[in-house]
Amino acid sequence: MKNFLKTVILLFLTTVVLKSCESNETVEDIISDEQSITTDLADKIIATATTIIRDIDLINFGCNATLIGYFRDYQGEQISFTIDLENWDNGYPELKQNIFLEHGFEFTDDDFFLTAVDISLGGQWPTEILYEREQWINYFEDCSYDGTITNTSIVEKVYISEINYNCSGSVTYLADGNIVIPDVITSSLSSGIGYLEDLLGLFNLNNNTNYTIEDVYIEQLTYVSLTGHYNSTYSREDMLNYFEDCVLNREPNTNCLNFVYPLKVNRFNLQLEEVITTTIENDEDLTTTFNTDIGELEFVFPINLLGQNGTVVTIDTNDALEIALDSAATYCE
Repeated sequence: MKNFLKTVILLFLTTVVLKSCESNETVEDIISDEQSITTDLADKIIATATTIIRDIDLINFGCNATLIGYFRDYQGEQISFTIDLENWDNGYPELKQNIFLEHGFEFTDDDFFLTAVDISLGGQWPTEILYEREQWINYFEDCSYDGTITNTSIVEKVYISEINYNCSGSVTYLADGNIVIPDVITSSLSSGIGYLEDLLGLFNLNNNTNYTIEDVYIEQLTYVSLTGHYNSTYSREDMLNYFEDCVLNREPNTNCLNFVYPLKVNRFNLQLEEVITTTIENDEDLTTTFNTDIGELEFVFPINLLGQNGTVVTIDTNDALEIALDSAATYCE
């Protein structure tokens, strides 16, 4: 009897070991490299399924205000503008046409960015200018604003340690207290930090000051766009964007392409040893699905994408999907 029990126990343990060996199979063993969804692709899928509210979509065209802003395309071309809402219907198309005739840039609504909204009526003084996005939204709700108006935009500084001196272009240096370092107003980045240190030392000697390199920041960046035109920016966000790779650009508007629903996604569950197919009905479902473990997911191809210009793009692979999302801007109106 004892031998019989030992035999049963041994068989049981052997079965468990064999089962555990079989379960060593991973998702990677099931999903091929072509089928697997990378983190980068998942981020692009979520970005496409997430609605981006453009600055032009914020505007209440029934208000009487002056808009201050700029157009910027994906190559970093930038042109500033000022336009009255009262003359929007005729003035906006005319503005874009004049920019095209003078500079050769054909901007779209996706290239439209606000920096301020002047709500002064009849050119009154002092002016009432809203510089913050939340303030514009408040004002455009009913064309009135009852909050505090400072009439001053907040300048966020870019300090020397944040500058990429390998980039081309020029900058304006200032020290604490808005003192312009002499002879460096249009200093080329190629001059390097050593040139700045020499001038700062001379400035301290002549003015009996003790500024250090940590006190110095830049107010303006002049850069060359991807098409070779000179542009300037005062924005910290823009300057840091440029110093990342020596190009000032922006991400393509992923709203130019939209997933066509319903579509299906497979999820591999190794514990249950099954494949669960989920039908995605809308952007919210897609975002929720791809915010989980993407290593277990694959699309059931083909799927379709619809461009703003009416183009239908049929996708059969992850590679084709990534290429389409990377070039989403080409499918805008």
